[in-house]
Amino acid sequence: MKYILSLLLTCLFLTPYSQDEAYLDNTFDSDGSVLFNVNNSDRTKSIAIQTDGKILVAGFSTFPSNEVFLFRLNSDGSFDSSFADNGIFTYSPDTLLQAYLPKVILSTSDKIFLIIRAFEGSTFENAVEHALVFCIEPDGSLDSEYGNSGVVILYSTGGFPSCAFMNSDQELFVGGGKYLDDSISNSIFKVSQDGSNIEEYGAIALSEAGSIYDEGYISDMAMLNDTVFCVGTSEIYLDNQRFLTAWMIDPTTGELVSAFGDNGLFEMNIEYAPNFTYTVSDLEVLNDGDILILLTADSSVLVQLKSTGELDTSFGVDGVAEISFNLPCNRFHQIMSNSNGQTFMLGSSDILCSGQDDSFYHVAQLSNAGVPILMNTDDGTIDIEQFLYDGGVACFQNDGKLIVAGSFHNPSQLDFYVSRLDFQNAIDVVEVPSQVERKMLIYPNPASTSAWLHYPIEADEHATIEVYDPQGRLLNSFQPNTNGLVELTFKNYESGIYVVQLIAFGKVAESIKLTVVNQD
Repeated sequence: MKYILSLLLTCLFLTPYSQDEAYLDNTFDSDGSVLFNVNNSDRTKSIAIQTDGKILVAGFSTFPSNEVFLFRLNSDGSFDSSFADNGIFTYSPDTLLQAYLPKVILSTSDKIFLIIRAFEGSTFENAVEHALVFCIEPDGSLDSEYGNSGVVILYSTGGFPSCAFMNSDQELFVGGGKYLDDSISNSIFKVSQDGSNIEEYGAIALSEAGSIYDEGYISDMAMLNDTVFCVGTSEIYLDNQRFLTAWMIDPTTGELVSAFGDNGLFEMNIEYAPNFTYTVSDLEVLNDGDILILLTADSSVLVQLKSTGELDTSFGVDGVAEISFNLPCNRFHQIMSNSNGQTFMLGSSDILCSGQDDSFYHVAQLSNAGVPILMNTDDGTIDIEQFLYDGGVACFQNDGKLIVAGSFHNPSQLDFYVSRLDFQNAIDVVEVPSQVERKMLIYPNPASTSAWLHYPIEADEHATIEVYDPQGRLLNSFQPNTNGLVELTFKNYESGIYVVQLIAFGKVAESIKLTVVNQD
């Protein structure tokens, strides 16, 4: 069965906001932030925190030279001079034409694995696109006993990595796509603990998962109940469709786990359209075994799956939650959970959809039902004003403090910025009570002149219903009556997608879209 998710999301608010500097931890480099420059076009792509509290951040530069780097900070924000070259490990051979996606993975032996996507050669016409895996000792030197003097090369036929993880046996899994007959197909490589053995993993399952699509690749993956869980987006060009796809691989047979989804595969139609397509940005395996998948286009959507491959209907609306905070643009790209099991997202008000010259990063909190929780700040999120460009990444420390790394204009080049935030006193807002987290219903939908709205909430001073037009303008606001049913009339409305919101206890408890089709 294919579930349909509409891409027509509306940015509802244009609320001004400013940086919440009060939440910067001043014990980190004396003012909460570290600023430095490696090259003139520095971007961060991955972050990890060691068991001793030291911070690893991976990134790359493209100007004036192509470089990949991994730097390590002490827990107080100072550079760890005992690591590599004064705290920075660098890969920058003359043959490196371009590099992307440096991903840092920690092992239980304190060794560090850095995976990059590299174009190498004398020119782009003869360049080879492959993945490199570096095994780095705790002191920043390459492990000479791993692979070929500390390096393993993947995708010798051409391909790219997009995600990686390490299992309990210290085997490294690198997933992504490879080029085959002018198309892209799913791929996973498994690298042994010492780097001596490289094998393509789950070939049968990968072939079955991609058999009905013209193109697709693995966006993210994780170990789940001793199986490898994969998620990605796949396309059927002829029918102009794109699907969110997820599947599990049996580690013994390499086949799809048939008990997952529909004969091993979950599909959701996300309505492919040129220049406006959802991609998988991140996934998080929750404490109860559910899988939370973040999709991003000009806005963001969360999809929650049970470990059986079914939509978790207790989350959002039938397992799907459209993200709408009071921001110019709700474009989130990372999910993260703290030690208390609370879920947060990192994202930006991006120039592509906000029209601003720069983009601001935000940390936002979600309830277990996918409802935004407005923290005790001006706009309900923690604003991070410094990160004015691409590549923000974040990771929680064990004490609940958040490390965020990104890049910003200074003023005509891109520099690094690493901050530590302590916002425990901002997340004590009581979650929306369960009685207002139930689904609203609108029928018929689509409609032409009127529709009935059912809302499962008693009328009191804490609840209102608001209706917004396709441009995000408030058209109507009223207090619910006691029977939970009201008729909405819109015979003079233009055709389009309208948004109806239930506001309870000062927060958006639920949103639902209504399609109006003008018969004229």
